[in-house]
Amino acid sequence: MSTKNSCYKATSFTNRSDELFNFYLKEVRRHKRLTPEESHELLVAMHAGGPEALAARNRFVEGNLRYVVSVAKNYNHPILSIMDLIQLGNEGLVHAVETFDEALGFQFASYADKIIRHTIEKGLDDFSAAVTQSQLQTQIVRDYKRMNEQMLQSKHRILSIEGYCEISDNKYDTVVKALAAAKRYESLDAPTNLYSDEDDVLTLGDTLSCSTRCDAELDKESISLDIQDILSKVLNDKEQFVINNLYGLKGENRYIDDLAKTLAVSEDRVRQIHIKAVKKLKQASCGDRLIACFAA
Repeated sequence: MSTKNSCYKATSFTNRSDELFNFYLKEVRRHKRLTPEESHELLVAMHAGGPEALAARNRFVEGNLRYVVSVAKNYNHPILSIMDLIQLGNEGLVHAVETFDEALGFQFASYADKIIRHTIEKGLDDFSAAVTQSQLQTQIVRDYKRMNEQMLQSKHRILSIEGYCEISDNKYDTVVKALAAAKRYESLDAPTNLYSDEDDVLTLGDTLSCSTRCDAELDKESISLDIQDILSKVLNDKEQFVINNLYGLKGENRYIDDLAKTLAVSEDRVRQIHIKAVKKLKQASCGDRLIACFAA
């Protein structure tokens, strides 16, 4: 298990003002804890297969959701919320339920504890690595733009990527990737006719019909569009609906019971769709772009 995440540990992390978190706690408390006898019966039903296996698995997961909350509350992160940490823990719980074998002689609680904590800490590591990578890319873009402006002013030509790599000692592929990722955030001050002989050089800001819109508003709109583009490429319609509404990406946050009614499915089914969608986004090749959008 990773130890470098110890800096994320906290004695308390319960934000009672978080309406979504409070609602989730109410949902979790609806599911009673399992007795040892009930746990054994459910495990037998799960391994036996058949039509009752899925119901037994879901009940086993539900009976242990409270424990995930208690574990997640021991972690803190400057960006990820308590609900993000719980989601990571729930993924670990599902994995523990699907891989646990009573024949090994372990208690499920001790077996699941290690997997849940490992999943949370790995998620924190992955997120931190992605944010760090995004920060490095941002610095490369800033340096390139600064040097390019100097080149335009002094020699009236654009600085090539190869030339920038020689000056900065960055690898070509690294620079190309950074510039591609930043392309959607092109500055409003960027000239639209760099190769023109005209004295009056128009910028992107000059071409906007509404001059009162600030950079922050445009960035927010750009990020939102980029997120929707990623979701549409990775998720199906139902998964997009759950992610957009659960996280309020297109308006206010909606709750699990509300989404269940809209989709005409059970609340457990909504949770399953949510878990599957998050897993698909993490595994997608564009997952780093999505993390960068949320961190922007």
